[in-house]
Amino acid sequence: MHKKLVNVKLQMLFSVIPILNLWASYRIQKLRLWVLIMYLGFGITAYVTEYLLMESYTSKMVPGQDLLIPQEWLFYWISFGIIQLGVGLFLMRKWSIDWNRQDA
Repeated sequence: MHKKLVNVKLQMLFSVIPILNLWASYRIQKLRLWVLIMYLGFGITAYVTEYLLMESYTSKMVPGQDLLIPQEWLFYWISFGIIQLGVGLFLMRKWSIDWNRQDA
C-alpha cells in the first residue's frame, strides 16, 4: 500500500488554523493523539490554571471590590498561547516528516 506524502510546510500552516488542524493530523494518522494533546491536554491545563488563579484572586478581594481581571493574567494567557502554538507547530512538523520518511 502506497501512502500519499504530505507537504510539511502546508501541514504546519494547517496546524494553527482551527478545523484544518484536525484534517492535517488525520492525513498523517495522528488525529487521536492531536486531540488528546492539543485539545484535551491544553484545555484541562487552562481550565485548572484559570480556576486556581481565580481562587487566589477572589480570596484576596475586599467586600464591595469590583471583579476585574488582573494585568498579570494577560501575560499568562499570551504565554500560554505561545506555548500551545509552539508545541502544535513542533508536533505537526515532526509527525509530518516522520510520515514522509515511513515509506521511503
